[in-house]
Amino acid sequence: MRPPGKDHDYIEVASLALEETDVSVRTSRVNIARVRLDGGAVRVARDAEGNINLSEFAATPAAAEKPSESAAPEASASAATAPAAPPPATPDGTTSTRPDWVVAAPDIAISGVQLDFEDQLVKPAATFGLSPVAMTISGFTTEANSKSRRVMEKIGLVRDRARDFDHPAVPPDWSGRRHVLYAITRDRWRATTAGSA
Repeated sequence: MRPPGKDHDYIEVASLALEETDVSVRTSRVNIARVRLDGGAVRVARDAEGNINLSEFAATPAAAEKPSESAAPEASASAATAPAAPPPATPDGTTSTRPDWVVAAPDIAISGVQLDFEDQLVKPAATFGLSPVAMTISGFTTEANSKSRRVMEKIGLVRDRARDFDHPAVPPDWSGRRHVLYAITRDRWRATTAGSA
């Protein structure tokens, strides 16, 4: 993967598996039970101005070209003064807006990945490499989301009540603010893998 106009990949993925994926257009939600990334490379670079190369993936597209000076003035005026169409109304008279898309991936495992980092902000420039990188990410969900909780329990994660939390990015009065965290202890993981060895 590389941003437009670049001559080398910033991210390489040898194998990526998404397991038990469910997409709901009605609720604007994607549930991915398990994500498995095996092999690949991530090349991170910070230039002399402090910019991180991976942020280029999130760059906004260039704004559309402005109309030329010779464009008809009445067309520009009508475009500037035309009111925006209101959102469609629901049967109860309120306006309807589609919720933002949410992607839930409670179990992400990464193995055999090489991480290269180049820092040109320091003098002399520094280069680091980590290989292989392996990590597992635990999952969390709302306390009432029984479906996601069953998925996490099914794959061996255990609720860690001491790490449950109120999500800071949701309104304080929202009923789903309380989140539960699932993880797996080293001893439990060893016991699980020992049986399959």
